[in-house]
Amino acid sequence: MAKRNFTLLLFSLFLMPLFLLAQTTTLTVKVQGGKSWQNYGDDFRINGYDQKIDHYGMSAELFRSVTPHIFIGVAPGYMRRGAACEPGFIVGDLADPFFFVDATIYLDYIQLPFLLKLTYPIIGRLEAFGQTGAGFSYLAGGFRDITTGFNTTTTERRTLDFSGTDSNLNRFDFGWNSALGFAYRMGTGKLKASGEYYHSFIDMNQNNTSRNRNWGIALGYQIPLSSPNQ
Repeated sequence: MAKRNFTLLLFSLFLMPLFLLAQTTTLTVKVQGGKSWQNYGDDFRINGYDQKIDHYGMSAELFRSVTPHIFIGVAPGYMRRGAACEPGFIVGDLADPFFFVDATIYLDYIQLPFLLKLTYPIIGRLEAFGQTGAGFSYLAGGFRDITTGFNTTTTERRTLDFSGTDSNLNRFDFGWNSALGFAYRMGTGKLKASGEYYHSFIDMNQNNTSRNRNWGIALGYQIPLSSPNQ
């Protein structure tokens, strides 16, 4: 038994470099833009999807092949999320019937999803791809645009204070990232376009249902860092 296990170990150590050499590593740099909102659940009458703000972001995707058409990787990046209405936010004297308050919240996240990607050749230089996976995000900063008044309104921008008035905000988020798109071989790399969607499972505000959502259209360029022929 010991001899057989030792033989299998040597065989595995011999095959491992061959397996690694057979893999392809790619790097994709991309930007995206779209809309962001929050899911408010049944806590509020308003529909969170109707409270969208502009979303944008950038990321660098590093993938390594498992087979010629299956890849695993990570995609560190920056994403702007938020919502045009923040339930539960209170400022001023709400007993005044002529008092109006509205808060739009902007959230700056650093994220690190782990992804599985599948590719499928269509014709010539064109291929389709889909990727999905989950990961953590960290709320690095942000601000609110607070509008008060009634007939005459004023808007004030306030930076988020995580150690004070905004200590109820979750700095960590966890969500699912998905994308479907096309890649076109151009030069040494591939030009890529895709539709992207993010679905959070954690409330941004610990006191209210407030889970981040966003969709976007992404454009990027993929370059090979290594290939089986190198």
